[in-house]
Amino acid sequence: MRQTVLALALAVAAIGSAHAADTTQLVQNELPQVTSWRRDIHQHPELSNRETRTSALVAAQLK
Repeated sequence: MRQTVLALALAVAAIGSAHAADTTQLVQNELPQVTSWRRDIHQHPELSNRETRTSALVAAQLK
């Protein structure tokens, strides 16, 4: 997971949308929520193409 965060921070910095240190801090700020979503989704597995709970979670977060 830490490697994913670092890769995301480097990718954003590479396209020039923020300084690397700022981007890393932004990612670190969001990490607890993303980790919580991941754990929740893994605790409630669903069959492929039948992810009703997962899709509801995503839709709620996007709204």
